[in-house]
Order: sequence, then structure tokens, then C-alpha cells
Amino acid sequence: MNADELLDAAHRTAVGIARRAIFAGDRCNWIGATVRETGDRSARVDFASLPPQLYDGVSGVGLFLGEAAALTQDRELERAAIASLRLALDRCDGEGEPLSPYLGSLGVVLAAGYVGRTLAVGELESRAEDMRRHLSADGSRVAGFDLLSGAAGSILGLLSLHADYGETAALENAVRLGEQLTILAESSEEGVSWRQESIPSAGNLVGLSHGTSGAVVALLELSRATRSGNFRAVATRALAYESQHFHAELGNWPDLRLSRPTASAARRRPSFTAFWCHGAPGILAARLRVETLLPLEQRREMAPATGAVRRSVVDMLANGDSFSICHGVSGNAEALLLARASSQEDVSRAVGTLPEDAAAAGYERYFARDGRWPSGVQGAPNPSLFLGDAAAGRLLLRLARPHLPSMLLPGPMLSGAN
Repeated sequence: MNADELLDAAHRTAVGIARRAIFAGDRCNWIGATVRETGDRSARVDFASLPPQLYDGVSGVGLFLGEAAALTQDRELERAAIASLRLALDRCDGEGEPLSPYLGSLGVVLAAGYVGRTLAVGELESRAEDMRRHLSADGSRVAGFDLLSGAAGSILGLLSLHADYGETAALENAVRLGEQLTILAESSEEGVSWRQESIPSAGNLVGLSHGTSGAVVALLELSRATRSGNFRAVATRALAYESQHFHAELGNWPDLRLSRPTASAARRRPSFTAFWCHGAPGILAARLRVETLLPLEQRREMAPATGAVRRSVVDMLANGDSFSICHGVSGNAEALLLARASSQEDVSRAVGTLPEDAAAAGYERYFARDGRWPSGVQGAPNPSLFLGDAAAGRLLLRLARPHLPSMLLPGPMLSGAN
């Protein structure tokens, strides 16, 4: 698929999402599959309206529809994008949400401001500005260290506010959270890492969403913004911890989560996943983000990791896996798209046209047949940005227009610096 065909496929995906929107006046939402825990510790797929957040909610859908509307001049998409972001902002007016780009208020504000500026919707820009000024100085809702919902993600979101809007309070708050992150770090002979209290594991996790990589990127970006040697020193020791767990022959890092909390960590064989959330794709995306700041040893690990991500995309296509960003083809193909821009020739050369080939294969196999993409919620219908149709649509959009910001890590949206 060439760039025009990719844009057309993204447009068709966006139209399919917009036409399933449920409107109430000038707000809209969608029904999507979700996994619910049952009383016997099993899980089942249920359906519910989307929450406000970027990861699996209406603001993520609105972001994708807004970009597609701007590129295609489609008024139907524009209407749905604006209506969904109005709803997301309504739901984040209270004080109960975490300060997180993916699962909380920061993501909603970043998405609304970005789409408001992109589509020249003063109402969205104004509401986002009001919330942005409040959130820039608010660190009270940060719990834990990780990228998905903790200090690492909040730091990157606040740095985005500083880069895009010049919010000095956001930078000051990011520094405070960075200092908190360094205090939470646990030192060992292997280096520095962080304990994830909510996930049973055989050791402190590596990986992007809940592990070391998210904290590494946050600290290195803080170091770049503030010229602080302390943040860089802690990040370097965290990279050393990651390297201790790297398996060069596999090009991957182990998934240290324990599926059975009572299992003996000492007797458990290492297992390997290859997703944005856990494994080589997410860690590779993190390292590509801060490539110029990496020590030589960690730069060497990127070429075999790129090979592992390539193999994962091929395997996912063969197995009929989801096109989610979190744990599917879209996230892994996006990591390869980032790798293609690497300054290391062996990394960029290894990518080839696999991202485009994967998107084209998925479009023909799924969307062209029944107007849906297999979701990351056991394949059930879901429109969201990290788990559903918008994930696949945004991969198509990014391939057609590579200047658009990546969603694999929080970063500046308006400046295009991420």
C-alpha cells in the first residue's frame, strides 16, 4: 500500500468508528468490549461505555478521529472527534482521576489540546488550557513509579505540557516527581530497578508499561530538560539492570511476571513476551526515544531487539493476533516504524517494509471483509486507541503521514519532537 492507499484505509477505519458513535446532544461515546473479573478469579468479556482516558477511552478515539478529520477534511469525523473530547473533558472535571497520560487526566488534556489546535476548535483549546494550568502543578494524584499510571508516565506527560505550551509549573512538577522516582529506586549488584507492588513477579520488572524502561526514559528526558547529572546517573544504572536480563540470542528481555503468585521464583523458567507493554517492542521504543543518550552497551542491544520485534510481527500475523497497540500487531509495527528512523544503520536497515506489509495484510484480512479489526480484548469489538479499531487506524495513519506523533510514549504533540 502506498501513502494514499494507507490514508484511505485509515479514513475508512475512522468512518466505521464514527458511525458507531452514540450521541447525546453534542457529546458522544461508544460501547466496547472490556474484561471483567468474576468472583472465582476468572475473567469474562463484557461490554460497557468507554471511560474518558487516552488508553482505552473516548479521548484516545477522539484523538485518532481528529487527526483523520484534519487530513481528509471529513466533517463527520470532525463532529465525532469534537463530541467525544467534550465528553472526556466533562468526565475529568473532578479530582478523582490519576495524573497519567494513559489512564488519567493528563492524557485527556493533551488529546483535547492537540485536537483543538489541529482542527482550530477554540472551545476544546480553552477547556484544555484551564485544566492544563491546574494539572501542571498537581502531583498529588501520582501513585507508584511506572509509565502506565505512575510517576514515569506523569513526568513524560508534564514534560509534554512544558514543550508544547511552555508551562513552567509542569517542568517544576516533573522535577519533583523525578526526585521521587530516584528515591523509590532499589539498588542491587545488577543496578537500579523499581518494585511493582501490584504485580507478583520473580524480580523487579523490565519492560515499558510497568517496568524499568518507562522510568529510564522519564529520567533521561528530565536530564535532557534540566541538565541534571543525577537523573542521568540513576537512569544509567537502571539500563545496567535491564542489560543484566537481556538474552542476546533471543533479542529480548524476560517477562518476570508470575502467572501463579505461589510459584517458586527460583524454580521458574524465564518466559518471553514481545509486546509494547512487556518485552522487546516496548523496550526498543523506549531506547529509540533516547537513543542519543544511551551508553554504548545498550545501543548494541537494539539491533537484536529489532530482529525480535520483526519476528513477533510475522508470528502475530500468522496466528491471527489482535491489532492492538498494547499487545498486538499495531504496537509492534509502530516500534519498527520508529526503528527505521534510527541513526544506527543495522537497526534501520533491518526493518524493511514490514510495517506497511503488516498493515496491508491486516486490512485485507480483517477490515476489508467485515469492517472491524481484531481487538486486544479477546478479539471482541472495541473502538479504543490502545486496544481496538483506533489502534489499527492510527498505525495506517502513521504509515501514511510519519510526521504524526507516536503514541508509544508520551511526548510533545504540537512540536513534533517525540
